Amino acid sequence: MRRQAWEGTRAVFRLAVVELHGGTRPESVLAPLHPVSWENTAARLHAYVDGLTLHASRYPEQNPPEAVRDALSSYLATLTD
Repeated sequence: MRRQAWEGTRAVFRLAVVELHGGTRPESVLAPLHPVSWENTAARLHAYVDGLTLHASRYPEQNPPEAVRDALSSYLATLTD
């Protein structure tokens, strides 16, 4: 069950990376992306959002929703530079 949840979450980040780069959606989002740099970007984005979510849920006073949105927007902008 955990593996399926992880794969589903990674699939969302793969699709996000494809969209950010203006690529074509893969036939299966369960398979790693090509080029490999896109898969690496999806992995980094997944880790970033996991960490941001953890901090926002554990320390909401220091991480209000607007700050979390701003942090994510800034991070996403770096992926398309």
